Amino acid sequence: MFFRTIAALMYDLMIITALGFFFAAIAVSVNHGEAIPAATRWFQGVLVLIIFSYFYFSLRKGGQTIGMRAWHLCLTRDPQSKKMSLLSGRNT
Repeated sequence: MFFRTIAALMYDLMIITALGFFFAAIAVSVNHGEAIPAATRWFQGVLVLIIFSYFYFSLRKGGQTIGMRAWHLCLTRDPQSKKMSLLSGRNT
């Protein structure tokens, strides 16, 4: 299960990297082809917002990110204790 969790995180990391590159390409094109200066707060803030939004909407919509779907993992909530746990779809 540990390997599958790490593999799902790596898969999600590739998706987040692609989203970051896509946003950076748009930001550079809006900046007329000039590089975005290092340590620009709005750029870093939008990248953090992209990462947060990816996980929030993925987990909110179906309880799984793209990486979790590929590796058959899902989040479940225990109704009595309200704790979240990660389950493997192949073991259940």
